Amino acid sequence: MKQAKATMLMFMVAFISFLVVGICPEARSDSIKFRLAHGRPKTHITGRTVEKFKEFVEKASNGQLQIDIYPDAQLYNDRTAPGAIAGNYIELACTSNVVLTGWVPGWDILSMPFMFKSDEQFYEFTSTDAWKKLLRDTEAKGVKVISFWPGGSVFHWNRVRPIKSIKDFSGIKTRVLESKIHKDIINTLGANAMPVSFPEVYTALQQGMVDGVFTTVDAMYTAKWYEYVDYGLTNPVIMVGTGIMVSQNAWKSLPPDLQKLLMEQGRKASDWENIELAQDKAKKFEAVQKGGVALNALSPEGLEKVKTAIEPVVNRYKDKVGQDLISAAQKMN
Repeated sequence: MKQAKATMLMFMVAFISFLVVGICPEARSDSIKFRLAHGRPKTHITGRTVEKFKEFVEKASNGQLQIDIYPDAQLYNDRTAPGAIAGNYIELACTSNVVLTGWVPGWDILSMPFMFKSDEQFYEFTSTDAWKKLLRDTEAKGVKVISFWPGGSVFHWNRVRPIKSIKDFSGIKTRVLESKIHKDIINTLGANAMPVSFPEVYTALQQGMVDGVFTTVDAMYTAKWYEYVDYGLTNPVIMVGTGIMVSQNAWKSLPPDLQKLLMEQGRKASDWENIELAQDKAKKFEAVQKGGVALNALSPEGLEKVKTAIEPVVNRYKDKVGQDLISAAQKMN
């Protein structure tokens, strides 16, 4: 009788252990751990999307593939991430299209002024053959993008004056990303483009090093830059986007089923972000208004003058970006 009870107890312990190992990701002995680095706070749209990506991947793989996230540039920032991926120093990282442009110029399609009417339209664009070719060209450079989403439309914010016509841009020291086309756009409008890294923008505004920011409403709210901004122009000019990249060594180390899973969950994370961005945008605009920022839009005539003024910038970058991408984007308008 005692022997039967002991046998039954051993069976129950073994069965419970099987369940723990099979269901709980932390307990799996055969799990694969990847590190994912990015330069944004957890509350930023990028930070939130990356957390969802981790959740989706770990659940879909039943814990076989686990992801440790390092936000706020703890390991690498936007600019150093692609090099770290190409050099196989880290398995996963996020960066923006602005940085990827240094690898493949076609990524500047998002930075072409007034190319896309909305974040949703751009997201539809990521299903086109031209976009898929851009991904293949990027992979050929040693950087495989497994997920990409719109970070939002970019607006002009400042504390000098409301922008009611093109002449109102004059002399405003405007923070931009480290992007030649971003600088050309702002300088052509008459403002003074000043590249400043994301973590340094708040201090730059606080100390008067810059008067304004060329950025998304999500960044404006999340980083609390609205505390030093009085006016926001709601006409979107360009777009920014963010992608998750995987190193070649990490990718090749995965069996085909996990490679497929990673791509599927990357797209799922992109789908989630696109919905989240659309739902969140109005709330963020309302929040910055409550924070003291006055919003306005240019008149149709004023907007046309802006478009005319920066047409030379568009023409200057057409060959660099590539006619296949431009034509595919224009067909969607």
